[in-house]
Amino acid sequence: MENYLVSKVTEYSLLLKWVKKELSILKAEKTEHVATIDNLEIIIQNLESQFSNLNKISKISGTLNESLVSRALSYMKNMEYNLYILTQFYFPALYKENDNDYILRNILLETATECGLFWIKDITVSLDREYSIIPVQVEIPIIYAPPHQCNSIIGMSYFYHEMGHNVFQKFQEELSEGLFIDLNEYFNAIKSSISGLNADQQNKLDEMVKYGKNYWNSQRLNELFCDIYAAFVSGPCYFYSSVDMVIKWSNSPFLLTQDVHPPWAARINACYKTIQHFHSDDDIITKTKNLIDRYMNLQSKNIDFNFICSDVLIDRFVKTSIEFINTYLSTSPCIGSIDYDELSILPNSSILKDVLNGGLGILLDDPSNYIKWEKSALISLSTTFK
Repeated sequence: MENYLVSKVTEYSLLLKWVKKELSILKAEKTEHVATIDNLEIIIQNLESQFSNLNKISKISGTLNESLVSRALSYMKNMEYNLYILTQFYFPALYKENDNDYILRNILLETATECGLFWIKDITVSLDREYSIIPVQVEIPIIYAPPHQCNSIIGMSYFYHEMGHNVFQKFQEELSEGLFIDLNEYFNAIKSSISGLNADQQNKLDEMVKYGKNYWNSQRLNELFCDIYAAFVSGPCYFYSSVDMVIKWSNSPFLLTQDVHPPWAARINACYKTIQHFHSDDDIITKTKNLIDRYMNLQSKNIDFNFICSDVLIDRFVKTSIEFINTYLSTSPCIGSIDYDELSILPNSSILKDVLNGGLGILLDDPSNYIKWEKSALISLSTTFK
């Protein structure tokens, strides 16, 4: 172990020299990303501190005791994590940033402010993969999207979901506490409401309740909250985008998936319940709901879905999430009946959700004119945010 630590000190000295050089280049070139560069400099300062501590331990003569080895390994793991964040995310995204990325970055910076993300100081956009976000540095997230996003506004509503991840990252303790309370109270109420079971039936109920509590882990609650948040702040456009995603990609919307996402059927239900809090008699929402209902009726139901993702539980999650948003974020829901006709003739709006909802109205009601309208909207956005 002692020789290994000496070798790692040599390795890290080379890496540190390189990351400092790269950041100095980026600092000179990316003058618009002052907040991001400042935060990355703090990360490098932390790396230098951890390296110094590791170097001191490596120079101790003789056999190291367990405490010193444990400390050395802790420094190494922290260094590896910070180096990974720098070299796998921030450096590549900043180096690859082009004019299209930068325009979208400006749009999303303003959108973040409108959506209550008051802590965000900068955003780096990289149009080279599926929609996702790196929110570990909540003040300077990286947001990814497919390359075609610079040529079409279709799909931009997914950005609201990704911003939800930034919210969850910043307020994870507060959000998790409220949602886990809902979860435990719901399943505990089920157990207490059922009586007269024999031993086998009671064991089966206990197993199902345990499975339900375990299924809704922090990652799946995170994803569901992001759907609720996106529907709250952007309205019908995100509801439609989610429905579109299900129809295009999901063959089993009721399946209790094993990845970080809840079943699509539960996510769509949460979106619709959120929308219902603020909209009524909206033709676009009605059309979207009819579309997804027709699709869902063609799909096989999972036997455990109604127990794990019941309407009652989703209602509670939606209510708690909306209460959190109203308490912690300086934003307003996308409210009331949307005048799609008015929005459709105002593609020069600088408010992203207005552009997306206006475009949705045209796409569904007058698709023959959508391409011309979207071109005008893209020109307007590009001119405003270049």
